[in-house]
Amino acid sequence: MSFRTARLIALPLCLLLVMAVAATGLSCFSRAKLASAPPGLSAPADESAARQEMALDKSAEARTGAPAAAPPEGGGSSSSTPPENQLDVHQVRAKQMIIWKARYDVRVEQAAEAADQLRALVEKNQGFISSQDKQVDESGNTRVTVEARVPSEKFWDTVNGLETLGKVESGNTTSENVTEEWVDLAARLHIKELRKGQLEALLKRAQSTEEIDQRQQQILAVQEEIERIQGRQRYLQDQVALSTIRATFYEKGLAPVGKPGPFSVKNTFLRSWYYLLEVLKVLFAVALFIALPLSVVWVPLLIWWLVKRARGRAASP
Repeated sequence: MSFRTARLIALPLCLLLVMAVAATGLSCFSRAKLASAPPGLSAPADESAARQEMALDKSAEARTGAPAAAPPEGGGSSSSTPPENQLDVHQVRAKQMIIWKARYDVRVEQAAEAADQLRALVEKNQGFISSQDKQVDESGNTRVTVEARVPSEKFWDTVNGLETLGKVESGNTTSENVTEEWVDLAARLHIKELRKGQLEALLKRAQSTEEIDQRQQQILAVQEEIERIQGRQRYLQDQVALSTIRATFYEKGLAPVGKPGPFSVKNTFLRSWYYLLEVLKVLFAVALFIALPLSVVWVPLLIWWLVKRARGRAASP
């Protein structure tokens, strides 16, 4: 290769090398200048975007009549909880909503006296007697069934006092947790009330009679559902606030119906005598039912037979 040819090849390569070095120097100089610039002048594109966002917020405020949402302090995202995820007041009140009930069969010397003692105990515990039933059998034994309502916080005090009034033959207490149902009712009620508010707003904007009638019917239907839910809530509140105690006091002799007492010769004899009297009463009623309709037949026949017999005796010497 001649010297002239080598020079023609090396000259373009040198020019390309010089241009690359110059471009690299300009790039580094620009970066250093931007890094040393003030913060307010470092991002003109960001400033333009911020101005555009503020203009959009003001436009939305003018259309809706409501102030635009202010950005959170510190530039961070908002941490407020959406309304649908907030804890409802009813859910707070619904914690541990338990319905307590008790049922006892107690053998006592005097059933009426034991019922009076239970009434006094219930009134002492700020409760009341909701019902009382008294029965006396053929042998003169008395059975009294009392149903009482007492505040839930006094439930066990009343039950413990009841057990001291006589010999407990059987007794059980039950509890029902209605917390889940209460929360469900509160959520359904909230939804129905929102729906009612929407329908009332639509009713105000209704223009035709047909649309007015339709909205009114929808509002009435939603109101019925609201009242039904509120009625169930009131019932649950009553059952939770006041526990129910049902006590049956029976005297020595016959055990409560459907719950015979322990075996003994005396009790067995009394129950047998009682059942025998019941059978005799049924047989007597059946006999009257059959005899009374047939009396129109056999009574005339009996009179005719007696008259005939009397005449026969009078005719004989």
